[in-house]
Amino acid sequence: MVSLLEKLMLARAISFKDGNITMFNNRIIMAPAEFFEDLTGYLSDSPGDTYKVYHSAKESFKIVVSKDTRTYSFTVNDYLKWLTEIAESAGWGMLTWESLEKDAKSGIIKVENSPIAQGLKGKTKLPVDHIVRGFIAGAVCIAFKEDMDVIETECQALGATSCKFVLKRAAELATAPEAATQLKKP
Repeated sequence: MVSLLEKLMLARAISFKDGNITMFNNRIIMAPAEFFEDLTGYLSDSPGDTYKVYHSAKESFKIVVSKDTRTYSFTVNDYLKWLTEIAESAGWGMLTWESLEKDAKSGIIKVENSPIAQGLKGKTKLPVDHIVRGFIAGAVCIAFKEDMDVIETECQALGATSCKFVLKRAAELATAPEAATQLKKP
């Protein structure tokens, strides 16, 4: 079976050259999980700062993904499957869609083995996967062609067996209890 990395290399969609790693014409970097753990740990008690990290991940992912998807014609399901494979290959954990309601533009995605949540287990009082939430939010904004938000309802850092994320239209999530700590603008 051909790995995702091999597929990307065969399609000339990833390259390693002159100190740059590019994937789909976007420069990417590899960083240790501890960097993201430390960054998240520093911000965990400040909802305004966690929102900035979430929003930055969401907006940057929208830009990167919107460049990529112009070349390909994906269905929503194929697009989200492709992004799930990319996230897993990049080390963000194992992603499983528990539900996806295309008409309602909502869903639930579970992430097992989240490197950030595992690294911060027992060290926080709130869910910690703001970067992952942002990546998912950016991806579903592109998939559904609408402003979407994501909240984390279960987190391995808080003792859950996996991290669970709920995605909905941004206006629908604004009143969720988790919005006060996860979607609060500074």
